[in-house]
Amino acid sequence: MRTKSGDTKAAILAAAYSVLSQRGIEQATVKEVARLAGVAPGLVHYYFASKDVLLQEVLQMAGRRYAGLIEQMLALPPRQLAKEMLQEPQTRVAKESEWYRFKYELLAIGLHNEAVAPSARLMLEKGRECIASMVQRITGARAGGEDLSAVLMACFDGLAIQKIIDPSFDIDRAYQTLEKIFRPVLEAKTEP
Repeated sequence: MRTKSGDTKAAILAAAYSVLSQRGIEQATVKEVARLAGVAPGLVHYYFASKDVLLQEVLQMAGRRYAGLIEQMLALPPRQLAKEMLQEPQTRVAKESEWYRFKYELLAIGLHNEAVAPSARLMLEKGRECIASMVQRITGARAGGEDLSAVLMACFDGLAIQKIIDPSFDIDRAYQTLEKIFRPVLEAKTEP
């Protein structure tokens, strides 16, 4: 059972995600987060000692949400999972471009901010692990897929950033090409 405290903290995290992804990490303020969450700014500070701590919690929340999505996808038959694995990031760019904006900003800040760098590294590591688990499920391998997952994540992120920066970029054609390149690898062991 969720307590009022848990509800308040969850509301603050949801508001922080929204403000951080819309305004950017550097421009987002605790005051804006509090306003959107419907709480006093002091309550945000009560739950989160600093903006960096709030950012890390937001990342963990987003990571748990993504891990839940991956768990659902892993229940799919291998052939369908192969298709979904390539479709999900493309769909997410259209439906949740704020996630990618937030991610890229975090990565850029992680290059210079020692407090944020560990969270940025962990986000990349977990993303590769999630993709590797899908590759393993698709191919039937017990291990491996780490190199392929890194390449796929780079492709997903690279295509997303191109679409976000240049809305006229034809991401559909790019994903069709990506699918042609990786289909033989991903579906090699999914044939009946």
